[in-house]
Amino acid sequence: MGDLVHDGEHSVADTAPHVSVSKTKRPVKRNIQLSVVLLSGIFIVFQISISVRSGGTPSQEQIAAEERTRDQIQACMLLFWEIAAQLSEGQQVDRSLRCEETNLPLLVVSEGDDLRISHPRPEALGLTGIYVLRSNPVPILLD
Repeated sequence: MGDLVHDGEHSVADTAPHVSVSKTKRPVKRNIQLSVVLLSGIFIVFQISISVRSGGTPSQEQIAAEERTRDQIQACMLLFWEIAAQLSEGQQVDRSLRCEETNLPLLVVSEGDDLRISHPRPEALGLTGIYVLRSNPVPILLD
């Protein structure tokens, strides 16, 4: 009788519908994976479009403006080198010297025994400062 019960269990087990847990989870996992891939793709396309719009090739006007600014900085630095030469030779600073982009007089300030000559508006050149000291007659340019 034990054999019959045992055989009966097998037959009932064989006829019962098999519901596989892994088969029902596969579509859910696949949907999640597809969603992640799709969202990642959308994010990448979005980032590329933003970078293209903001960092595209500069226009001719932008290039010309950058070249003008570079030329102005170079001319102003040459002026500060001239001032540095005057300071190193012990001469008085020519107060009529000016950088052309502002046409304002240079700032001459005594700092104790030292003398500091600086640009009146370095932000006009996109800089933080341009100056030279009598104690260190080498022009300093601060970005």
